[in-house]
Amino acid sequence: MVGRVGNGLTARSQLTEETIRSWFHEIRSYIDSKDLSNIFDDSRRIYNADETAFFLAPKGIKCLMRKGDKTAYNFISNNDKECLTCLITANVAGTILPPMVMFSYERIPSQIASLMPKSCHLTMELSEFCVNNQIELVALYPNVTHILQPLDVAVFHPLKSGWKKGMQSYKMENDGAKIKKENFSPLLATVLDQSIKSETIREDFKICGLCPLDENAIPYKKHFKSEHNKDKETKAIGKDKIQLFKLENGDSWQGDINDTSLFHLWKKVHNEINLHKVDNLLDSLSEP
Repeated sequence: MVGRVGNGLTARSQLTEETIRSWFHEIRSYIDSKDLSNIFDDSRRIYNADETAFFLAPKGIKCLMRKGDKTAYNFISNNDKECLTCLITANVAGTILPPMVMFSYERIPSQIASLMPKSCHLTMELSEFCVNNQIELVALYPNVTHILQPLDVAVFHPLKSGWKKGMQSYKMENDGAKIKKENFSPLLATVLDQSIKSETIREDFKICGLCPLDENAIPYKKHFKSEHNKDKETKAIGKDKIQLFKLENGDSWQGDINDTSLFHLWKKVHNEINLHKVDNLLDSLSEP
């Protein structure tokens, strides 16, 4: 026996098409029980929210270097690894709400608060607002944001690319100065306007099956390839069938016609193995 480190199975690896379809059925039942089906008639009434982090010194910004050099270095400090987490919210109509930015302060400094969008919520006001205004909060199935989360599926990637470009432009316009927290929100607002298209958001809701609510909109074959290819799985050839192949003289198969292709494949591999053995034997005999 040998000691080995076990390979962990992530929660995502346990997902199946059946579990996602079951989630859709539960949501449909909940909507019907609350008589909320009419909300799908107005694209401005359905929202998706997700959080993401923006590094104040993002990696991957291109730079000029001498031809032939293989590596470019970017010297950073601990402060350059700092990031701010934002809650991005968008509706089916393709409108992005002012983001909620989470600062690590007990009290937001006035120079930062003055540059934040006026409609942005920085406290528990958001939750209280939903309760008081009869807004239904529906949690997506866990560990499946890469399938059901519109913002995660196709919005965050161009947004992060736009953030890198925005940071690069900011440094060029400010003599390489590091961005300050009070300048974070204005830059983020500019990046959101330039990076995200309303058409992309609207299409994401359809692809994720959220609006219209359609479990069949999910490309299951793309996400669960092994589950959809079970009929194509390779099976080992049984010992009894191999014995029948060995008893067959020549290169033609006289047995079950369904095994013809399998016999020719086995015969080809068998001949190549025997040829390899002969070559090894000749090599050993030729050695002094």
